[in-house]
Amino acid sequence: MNDLTIYLTRSFSILGTSLWEYWYRSKQFQEISGFNFTQGVFFGTPAIGGYPHEYMVRCFRSESDLKRMKDSFHKIIETKPDLALRVLESAFNMYTAERSMQRKQPEDQKVLRKNLQFEYHSIEEVCDTFVSIAVYTAILPYFWFDETAPESRIQELCRKLRADTLYPSFFHKVLLPYLEGRTGIAREDLNLFTFNEIRALDQSGREVFEEAILKRRNSISGKDFMYLVIDGVASLEFVSREESVRRIGEYMGDVTELVGIPVSFGTREIVTGVARVLTGSDISNITFNDGDILVTMNSNPAYIPLISKAGAVLSEEGGSASHTSVIVQEGLVRNIPTVMGIKRLLDVVVDNSTVTVNMKNGSVILHP
Repeated sequence: MNDLTIYLTRSFSILGTSLWEYWYRSKQFQEISGFNFTQGVFFGTPAIGGYPHEYMVRCFRSESDLKRMKDSFHKIIETKPDLALRVLESAFNMYTAERSMQRKQPEDQKVLRKNLQFEYHSIEEVCDTFVSIAVYTAILPYFWFDETAPESRIQELCRKLRADTLYPSFFHKVLLPYLEGRTGIAREDLNLFTFNEIRALDQSGREVFEEAILKRRNSISGKDFMYLVIDGVASLEFVSREESVRRIGEYMGDVTELVGIPVSFGTREIVTGVARVLTGSDISNITFNDGDILVTMNSNPAYIPLISKAGAVLSEEGGSASHTSVIVQEGLVRNIPTVMGIKRLLDVVVDNSTVTVNMKNGSVILHP
């Protein structure tokens, strides 16, 4: 596993992380790309501003696998653009239908869980729907956005799908309620386990499941996690934050400077403010004042209320198809200085500290 490199960083529970990994070994992914990923390492750190048991998860993938994936997606756009367009049109229809269904869901969670038991007949079926949503409405638009001519229909569909990512709401509003109704286990506890662990525990009975919950709660207390998958075989380990940072450093290298790529300059070249670190997807209890600097792994539409009043936005990830770039460049918010692709930003910047952002060169200075 010597050729591993950082791929993406997202907010997920342990359950979400295991499903995220599975996307890239699913039949849906294989049908499009022609191959499956062979290995991956995921490091999870308890999220700031997250739901219960939500983590900031860094995903490391084989450079050779990433190249194969990018080459495969590029070849489709280059040689079969009509196929790509049909796939994205179908994905947008899937997105529209699912959003409509979610808006019609009953507010009573007991009724919702009961209804979902009729709609999906097995854990595998609801997982399969979740994977389809992820592959077709998230992964493909992410890579095809940069591969097509500006203002083309393909890029338009990619832009729309990227601006309002569907899989997080399906996870929280459909998949978790279904699993709650199926197993009788609260979603907070379901999020402690991988998908395969839940399948096995569901077959073992309620008493065994509850014993496993108590053991897992003790295991995760104050710990990061590492989820390792080689040739489809997964292992889960809980480690100290110090050990997690050490291992991440082996893959990402040491931090010598904080510098990224300016993608939206706003009206000021130099911005100084209080750093507000946000690595989860729940902003309801986040303190964020006008002019604060949002420090995150990668933004999502839920962050728009914060971004709109931020002095600047700093992101560890980067790329023109990233959530942050789409939000600040496509008119969802305007004139917000934004720097992306700042290596190991979230290992260095501390919440409530003061930082200065230089938009001319994309550098970030920490104040003592």
